[in-house]
Amino acid sequence: MQNLPMLSEHSIVFLTSALVLGLLIGSFLNVVVYRLPIMMQRDWREQAREILQLPAEPEADTFNLVLPNSQCPHCDPCFCAASAQAVKRQLACATPPWS
Repeated sequence: MQNLPMLSEHSIVFLTSALVLGLLIGSFLNVVVYRLPIMMQRDWREQAREILQLPAEPEADTFNLVLPNSQCPHCDPCFCAASAQAVKRQLACATPPWS
């Protein structure tokens, strides 16, 4: 609670803290929004095959909120969290992210 007066007195500290917190939460929500439907669809298919007594599909790669690491959907380099090169590779990708 000692930090609250500091945040109210120094607006730049407050804005920086809010920006960092917003980026962290937004990044996590982006991963959840992208991966959760895929995870649910895989689970649904597995349950449907079990109910219909169909043979199981071959074991797929692990896909959850943690694994696999983020990748560019167009040129497919891995974006590792510890890699400083991730931003450079993303900027160097020839395909714009909105296409």
